[in-house]
Amino acid sequence: MSTVALHGDLRLQKAVRSIIRTTGIHCIVETGTYQGDSTLWFCEVVDRVIGIEINPSFAEMAQEQVAGKGGRVLLGSSDIVLRDVVLPQLWSRRGILLFLDAHWRDVWPLRDELILLNEYRRNGSRFVVIVD
Repeated sequence: MSTVALHGDLRLQKAVRSIIRTTGIHCIVETGTYQGDSTLWFCEVVDRVIGIEINPSFAEMAQEQVAGKGGRVLLGSSDIVLRDVVLPQLWSRRGILLFLDAHWRDVWPLRDELILLNEYRRNGSRFVVIVD
């Protein structure tokens, strides 16, 4: 297990692992993948991981880390990729954790991500959200 995942915060890693275990999480969507350390860690604890990263260089590094390990990294702004690609594919599934950590320079999509997730929640989707 990676000690740099989730900012190297072992208590946060333990808490996330507990949430995954007690809620039946099998898929994690991480916004703000950066270079993929947490994405790789997520691949070690669940079967399916989708990372979203706005910076092309970081997205490429992250994809290299998770290739062949159940992970995939998508390039783009997390609010748009969530809306157009990820949530339409996953909205009816159960056992999804969204780890929201996207911010890059002047781009802070958290508000738009939460508004979007609230729309899906009102339509009956169920998921766990952690904001980092």
